[in-house]
Amino acid sequence: ITIGEDITEAREARAQIAHSEKLAAIGQLVAGVMHEINNPLATISACSEALALHAEGVAPAERASFTEYLQIVETEIRRCKRIVDELLDFSRPKLREKGPLNVNHAIKQALFLLKHHDRFKRVRVVQELSDDLRPVLASEEHLVQVFIALMLNAMDAIEVAGNETPLTIRTALSAAKNDEVRVDFIDTGAGIPRQHLDKVFEPFFTTKPQGRGTGLGLSLSYGLVAEHGGRIEVDSEMGEGARFSVFLPSVR
Repeated sequence: ITIGEDITEAREARAQIAHSEKLAAIGQLVAGVMHEINNPLATISACSEALALHAEGVAPAERASFTEYLQIVETEIRRCKRIVDELLDFSRPKLREKGPLNVNHAIKQALFLLKHHDRFKRVRVVQELSDDLRPVLASEEHLVQVFIALMLNAMDAIEVAGNETPLTIRTALSAAKNDEVRVDFIDTGAGIPRQHLDKVFEPFFTTKPQGRGTGLGLSLSYGLVAEHGGRIEVDSEMGEGARFSVFLPSVR
């Protein structure tokens, strides 16, 4: 006589408890450093505003670039402040106002914000964006945040070998469901070991060298996409790079 016991629910419960403990740790961590981070951000913002007052004194040939850099600085300061605030509420993220959005537009905005990133300049980005997409009901700000995190993650994974090293961004209607939009981020890095694939979205899990990552970017992205009714999937083979796929429900 063989007696078996289904321990699936027990394992899932233990995993959920561990996940909750990590979320609590995030709250404690951010609460301790939020004040220290917001102070320099406020100083940077004040300096940016002061520089903006002198924009008219910049040579006309350089004024457009000067203004663009200031806009990027202000945008990224606001984003940093929001990320800090949202980390405190990580276990119950607060979505901003949502509306119909073409994901291609959010991708373009993310690329615009990343184009001045030193490491990003060494990566050749291949855009395969479909013109046949249905809109999704989303917060553009949060989708931009997710796409930036996934692209930065891809940059860290790629063994940069000059501008011929590609990062492919592809959008399409989902082949599995006709009411979903799919966004793929395909890198040419070293790949992710199979034993790590089910851990990459856990808070604080990272295989990056010390100082290159906190293990929060993918976890935050996973939570934000879930709040939009979507999901993120990852597929990878060692030596062949990785593909992170974002699936979002579309609206008619």
